[in-house]
Amino acid sequence: MRQQILASIERIAKGLALASGVPEDRAPILTVIESENSPATYNDPALSERIAAAIGRTVGQDKVVKAQPLMVSEDFGYFSLDHQIPAFMFWLGAVEPGRVEAARKSGKGSAVTALEFGLSHSLNQHCAPGSKAMTSAVLELMKK
Repeated sequence: MRQQILASIERIAKGLALASGVPEDRAPILTVIESENSPATYNDPALSERIAAAIGRTVGQDKVVKAQPLMVSEDFGYFSLDHQIPAFMFWLGAVEPGRVEAARKSGKGSAVTALEFGLSHSLNQHCAPGSKAMTSAVLELMKK
């Protein structure tokens, strides 16, 4: 996806320049600084299911909201070392239950919408169920 986006940016920039009368030898040059990007976060499917199930057993399956893939900037993608290590990122948040249910009923499926506030949002308050969820994930991973 990233390569498609970069190719599109280059194609559009060059196309606009050409349409505006810029000679080809003066066309924009796209330079990508590879050190200034983050790889996509990839949740290993087997690990994701395993941890989601463990969290669901602890706090209730109804409180586990599976998000649709999102295009966001996140450096978590580095932790898997290019998919050599299974990785799984989850969001933890606390919102009044009625607001979560309203978001679910609205048909908007992302966890950000369902939880309403992102992890770093000042209105997001962590609570005991969140601590239990994270602890259950660690205990699941510690099993042999």
